[in-house]
Amino acid sequence: MVKDKTIDFLQQMRYHQQCLNRCLLRLENNPGCRNLLLEVNNHANHIKNIPIIGFSERFAVTQEIDSLVDSIGATEESAAHEMVEGLFRCADVMEQLLEEVSSAQIVLVLLVKARENICSIPVSSIKKVIAITNNNTKKSRIGVCDEVSVERLSDILGVYDFCRTESNQRFMVLLYDDSVSKGIIVDAIVGVEEIIIKPLETMNYSSNGIAGVVQIENGQSVFVINTEVLLRQ
Repeated sequence: MVKDKTIDFLQQMRYHQQCLNRCLLRLENNPGCRNLLLEVNNHANHIKNIPIIGFSERFAVTQEIDSLVDSIGATEESAAHEMVEGLFRCADVMEQLLEEVSSAQIVLVLLVKARENICSIPVSSIKKVIAITNNNTKKSRIGVCDEVSVERLSDILGVYDFCRTESNQRFMVLLYDDSVSKGIIVDAIVGVEEIIIKPLETMNYSSNGIAGVVQIENGQSVFVINTEVLLRQ
């Protein structure tokens, strides 16, 4: 199942990359063709929207393609040829990204809520999930003897709920590695899902523990939590 899903994403990227390259070859001889420009933009956006986290270069490249396509449509043919060369360079970058995607991996995540924001936490970092009714504390005892630091997911995201009541039921997601445990308080448990992610060791994470944003299967955008950063804080 995991292998098939990875292959599916790679096939989607390769298909749109091949179509993009064919459009550019035709555009080289007819740089003012609006239909070809729209096709180029369409295939580039399909590549951008494939739900794989950690390949932020896709967004920069597709933005550049958007800009070049708009410029070509509004310029004279002599100048348009130079801009088409810029599109070919963007396509070369896309080809390199496609090779990197082949090293991506499937990660099973728990989807949780902080107010209206959906976040994903790798299941491999979760020790247990506990229903709670009182979360107004920085320390909490889990089980018999484990004392862990506790942080609200809404605080990590910078989303504050000034109407929060302590009687509302929430959940504590207990994270752990070899030497550290930490509790993250979330408003709700949404479910579990598989996402595609760049190998963790090659990613540059932000200091607050948010790795980035990815679309899940229903098209909704969710934050990806880097539990290694949270456990070190």
